Amino acid sequence: MKKLYLIFSLLFGILNLNGQGIDFFEGHYSEAFNKASSSDMLFFVDAYAEWCGPCKRMAKQVFPLDEVGAFFNDNFISMQIDMEKGQGLEFGKKYPVRAYPTFFFLDGEGNVVYQFTGGRDPQGFIGEAKKALSKFDNTAKYEKLYEEGDRSAITVYKYIKALNRAGKSSLKVANEYIATQKNLKTQDNIMILFEACTEADSKIFELLIDHKSFALKHIEEKEFSDKIVSAAKQTFLKSIEFNSPDLEKEAIGVVKKYAKSELKTFEIECDLEKAERNSDAKNYVNAATKYYKYVINGNVKQEMDLVQKLLKMFEKDEDALTLASEISISVANKSNTTLNCILVSNIYSKRGQFDNAKIWAEKALLAAGENAQDKLMAERVLKYLESL
Repeated sequence: MKKLYLIFSLLFGILNLNGQGIDFFEGHYSEAFNKASSSDMLFFVDAYAEWCGPCKRMAKQVFPLDEVGAFFNDNFISMQIDMEKGQGLEFGKKYPVRAYPTFFFLDGEGNVVYQFTGGRDPQGFIGEAKKALSKFDNTAKYEKLYEEGDRSAITVYKYIKALNRAGKSSLKVANEYIATQKNLKTQDNIMILFEACTEADSKIFELLIDHKSFALKHIEEKEFSDKIVSAAKQTFLKSIEFNSPDLEKEAIGVVKKYAKSELKTFEIECDLEKAERNSDAKNYVNAATKYYKYVINGNVKQEMDLVQKLLKMFEKDEDALTLASEISISVANKSNTTLNCILVSNIYSKRGQFDNAKIWAEKALLAAGENAQDKLMAERVLKYLESL
């Protein structure tokens, strides 16, 4: 059984979904460095070679995905550099590459913050990028300016943003700054409030709500609503950490009052989070069922993510496997690919229903057609099942 699951796990990462993907900078890498520095962002470099197979797979199957693009475009200035020609020869003198692909995360000064080599599936790739962000802490730069007396709006804003990105509390700095302001109805001050609003149970949150009408002149309504939900989510997570029903009630009340259209989704996601943290299979499956039916139904990527979560967390729970079966069969019926059929086969195997597992392995083989790679995957699964 473990062998079959390993085959599935290794192969599942090649799933390709079309999307906007990473927005790669075109120009000289020195310009990208300058852009990263002025934006207080990391410079991400895909150091590749034209002949490299894993490089091609990443470019085709991972970089174009919506979820990958959304994360990288929000957090990095990104660039692809062919290390064997053009500016890659110059870049390689300072940043040598021994294996392809190599991925660099550099700060605006050119220092390597983090790097890794080899292809990854989308989740693994984003996970590596999150490691890079966790190592990128430029708060000292702004702390020095702040402590030396620079309390200008732009410095405070960048300081708060750097603190938030580094996972540090920015509330003290924000509250100190706001206390000096007689008029919060300026664009600078609203943007500081907006950036500093990380928790719903805070004075900053109350001030942002009090100035909502003015804020909406400078911030899109959807973005404002997302901020409300994000702040409420942090307060909800705090309620779990401190076992505080009052904080949980406050978080839900905030969404109900200020982002009502998001309330149902918010409550379901909170139930999922609480059950996951408590390793509570029964409540997780109940919440996951609602999440599937009311939140993500029809979104193949999110449905597949939920299936993988169910399998990872509760692979021995029959109710969890039943729900995983239902979702994966629905996905396979909508998108009859080799990979989707193998997923269904894998779940039936976990449930000990080997006849059904074989049926879906055979469907996977049919779906492969003349695709040699898909055919090999299906044949491996089918051969294993026939050996049982």
